[in-house]
Amino acid sequence: MNVNDSRVLNLILEKKIITIVRGTYGDDLRKLAHALYDGGIRFMEVTFDQKDPDCIAKTAGAISMLNAEFAGCDFYAGAGTLQRSRSRPLSMQVQATSFHPTRIQR
Repeated sequence: MNVNDSRVLNLILEKKIITIVRGTYGDDLRKLAHALYDGGIRFMEVTFDQKDPDCIAKTAGAISMLNAEFAGCDFYAGAGTLQRSRSRPLSMQVQATSFHPTRIQR
């Protein structure tokens, strides 16, 4: 997802909510995402929990799972602000987009 895509940017401006999730993975994350989607939420930031030594693999896997689960739907999973150099390459592999506020201001 590219937040510079006008359709996605307009959806962000319309919905006005980006959920932030940390430390939730697998089926719990899938259920949460479906509940949010059913409630009209279309954006989820999955953060890299720096306290978890496996955060890079877990978060990249979570974003990949969500992007596959919601392929073709207007539901977008991405990463938060990517500050650690080792998290950037993995976020690119799973096609995660940073939902940094300065990128979606209008």
